[in-house]
Amino acid sequence: MRLTINALSAIMLAITLCMPAAAADYKVVIDAGHGGVDQGVQLSRSVYEKDVTLAIAAKIQFLLASNGQISAVLTRANDLDISLDDRKNIARSANADLFISLHINAGFGMKASGYEIYFTGFQSEAGKESDAKDVVDAMLGTSYVNNSIRFANIVDRELGKVFRREGRGLRSAPVAVLGNLPMPGVLIELGFASNVKNRDLLLDEVVQQKTAEVIVESVREYFSLSGPVS
Repeated sequence: MRLTINALSAIMLAITLCMPAAAADYKVVIDAGHGGVDQGVQLSRSVYEKDVTLAIAAKIQFLLASNGQISAVLTRANDLDISLDDRKNIARSANADLFISLHINAGFGMKASGYEIYFTGFQSEAGKESDAKDVVDAMLGTSYVNNSIRFANIVDRELGKVFRREGRGLRSAPVAVLGNLPMPGVLIELGFASNVKNRDLLLDEVVQQKTAEVIVESVREYFSLSGPVS
């Protein structure tokens, strides 16, 4: 494939865009799953997935704000109906460096338990002739996937400190809320509402706080690893 000077310039620009900004410029979007009439799975008579994900998202935002180096934007700050497209548009408008969507699982029987982290793999169109834009898009897409996996691995390890021996691993899947995001992103299923032990833990405010804390530590480690070698 022959590339022009303009194409090479575009590729160099893509490489620059993949490089992290200064620490003070890092921005994370925290997506509290569900909201409004979309309640998600039920954890108790009066508590639903939408309530727990929002509680943890708000704690993450507060903890990151206290650090001062990383700002956090919530896709919803209260009990609102918000579409998947609107959630992704918020991330795009914020020019975020990382997207984290919080959810709670259910099903697969009452014995199914544990947390798992999803990311979306990069897919290219087979047989399509590539131009400069395709090359740039491929480079950016590969960078986003690689960084999503790296962050997912950190979260997987850190959540194990709260939910011991409950990790179900990383999963690559075409998750709708992660599709076509111009940044690394993961969806975290924090546990199973259909499992009594998981449900009790997720309803516990102390556990919610610890969950927020380890996710914040994961974010800090991720950006530290992304920074220039000192």
